[in-house]
Amino acid sequence: MRRRHRALLCTVMVVLASTVTGCFARYEACPGEGRRPAGLKAGDLVGSYRNTWGGSVTLRGDGTFTTVAWPADLEGVTGTVDRRRGSGRWALNEAGSDDYDLSLSFSRINDYELGSGGYGSGFDISGNRADPRLYDWVGDPDDCTNMVTFSGTPPA
Repeated sequence: MRRRHRALLCTVMVVLASTVTGCFARYEACPGEGRRPAGLKAGDLVGSYRNTWGGSVTLRGDGTFTTVAWPADLEGVTGTVDRRRGSGRWALNEAGSDDYDLSLSFSRINDYELGSGGYGSGFDISGNRADPRLYDWVGDPDDCTNMVTFSGTPPA
């Protein structure tokens, strides 16, 4: 009997500790968050996407991209965030990988040359093939207010 009580007490303590530390803080998806659309191909993503605060990313069919108002926190980057422009290469990663669904490899942000190492970022993708949504978090991913979503309709 004591073993059951001890096991129950240990279980309760683990759950309480996890809740206090934020390990189980968010148990449902944020609005706009979701699974990558089945059968998604790189060509489905070509187009321009915007977010509610004026940022945009344009993905081209040749694997290059440009951004406006990218919130990079890089020492030496000039210009205010709302005027910051970036460019580089993008790639759709394999479904089921532990990385972003869509990887961005910046080669430039404003007049700041990033060098051979570049600056990497990316998005996860929700929606469907006809209307994909790009999203990521700026800050704690357990807080839905930190989720940034870029949406748009790519050209057919």
